Amino acid sequence: MSIFEFIDLHLEVKAEAVFSGIFLANRYEDDSIYQLYYLSKFFVEVEYIPKENKVCGFHPFTSKVFLNAYVQDINLYDLV
Repeated sequence: MSIFEFIDLHLEVKAEAVFSGIFLANRYEDDSIYQLYYLSKFFVEVEYIPKENKVCGFHPFTSKVFLNAYVQDINLYDLV
């Protein structure tokens, strides 16, 4: 699946695709938890608000710049 195909998916199908990917790391900001997943051709950041028990969005990207927030927590051995 390409990043463009992912963007066009319905929310429920995006969730299935992401959660079948490889989980890499969490980061915490304000009241949100951001989870990083790898889907073989791109990354997806999932924003989750625990107080509301709600996923707020899926943010796909290919730019390595967005990985900077996670770089200390990513286990690259999971990708090999």
